Amino acid sequence: MSDKWTKNILTVVFVSVLVGVLAGTFVSKNTSWSNGFNNGFCDLPTSDIARMYEGYVDKWKEDAKIAFDKAEKEVYIVDPTPDILGPDPDASKCVCKGSGVITHGDGHKTACPYHGSKDSLMKINIGNKELTFKPLLIGG
Repeated sequence: MSDKWTKNILTVVFVSVLVGVLAGTFVSKNTSWSNGFNNGFCDLPTSDIARMYEGYVDKWKEDAKIAFDKAEKEVYIVDPTPDILGPDPDASKCVCKGSGVITHGDGHKTACPYHGSKDSLMKINIGNKELTFKPLLIGG
């Protein structure tokens, strides 16, 4: 072999070893980006960072809610609807309004788990069959 080829081979081997050593040094630090803030660039544990912002989170959530409500009024020119109702032990707050029957958006009805009667039977139609069942109730 000529001196030119020997020099090229030695250069490739040297660069390969150098790259391997540098890559091994970097990888051995466990700097995965899935470690959150513990990625080798910051020495604070994630729990310390979470505690550092703990007092701000609720304020940020409230500010975001206010901003979205304001934007909804100004952009869509409608008042925001209240949060979705659901079953509640208090009949005045319950989606069934004390009737014991919850009517869903598509029109089907189910027994309210708090205000439905244990003795009542519910009927539903599935395909061309009518099914009758006793509802599972939480209270009452």
